[in-house]
Amino acid sequence: MAADPSQYLAYWTESPESDPLFWPVYTLNVPVYLLGMLMNGYISMVILRHQVTKIRLDRIILFLMLVTFAWSSFQSIRYLVSLHYGPQVFWRCVAACLSSFAICIFLCNLLIAIERFVLVRKDLFPNGGGSLFVGVFVWITAWIVAILSLFATSPTYDLVSPQNEPQKTIWLLLIASGSIFTLVTMSALYFSCYRYASQKLAESLGISESEVLQKRLIKRCIVMSLSLTACYVPKLIYQIVQSIWTLGETTTFWFRVVSDFGVAADVVVAPVLVCWFSSDIRDRLPRVVQKVYGMPPNWKPQGSSTSSYELS
Repeated sequence: MAADPSQYLAYWTESPESDPLFWPVYTLNVPVYLLGMLMNGYISMVILRHQVTKIRLDRIILFLMLVTFAWSSFQSIRYLVSLHYGPQVFWRCVAACLSSFAICIFLCNLLIAIERFVLVRKDLFPNGGGSLFVGVFVWITAWIVAILSLFATSPTYDLVSPQNEPQKTIWLLLIASGSIFTLVTMSALYFSCYRYASQKLAESLGISESEVLQKRLIKRCIVMSLSLTACYVPKLIYQIVQSIWTLGETTTFWFRVVSDFGVAADVVVAPVLVCWFSSDIRDRLPRVVQKVYGMPPNWKPQGSSTSSYELS
């Protein structure tokens, strides 16, 4: 028996029910996303205008800023769509784009860790590790295509995950497994870089100077890996918990507010860390911003490497 065309049309155009926690989350997060749009957009223009893309690592940083800018923009659009309760087709497109941009943010952070590992362990990658980057892009592309196919076959009522089963479970498994794999891999790569660099520094430098450089290195590696973990793991835990258990209203409220704010905070944390680590970008910011970082105008570290992204 043929399906009723009107049912198919409603499947794509019906409006989801209103979100009872919309206004608390909206009031808290939208200003953060708007600030993130300004910060990431401005830093992206600074990088493009001054051509701060000397090497592959610099280009990865630019990609991260552009993706975070797009993520901030679509999150703002998400709340506008939620406010007007538009047709389902827009909800699907926005939700699919949000999941894709989140994956790209994880991709950029993973690529930074891989690039740092390749630069530190040149003995293992004499050709620059090109095949390793190709493999990562193939994996990410397959991840995004799988996510898009889920939203093409299921509506979404929360602008986060598909509504129908098994699409919702598959979405959760893909996001959870990919995110955990990325975070663990990043931590392992940074830890490996720290151990290797520590051994080389101990062999070639005096004890006091080696200890200073080791402390700087481990601090920056820990900040890079933990910032992404702190921002996204609460939301990941919330998605897993609420799909397994029925939470009370108070628990749901605080869990949702805190986890959503953590995700929003990343759009501000990312550009702050990029400016902290990159002297080339920091030197081209307004003087008042340079003072926030404690650096005088046109300051550059002595003996800086070919990369402006100072993780080693």
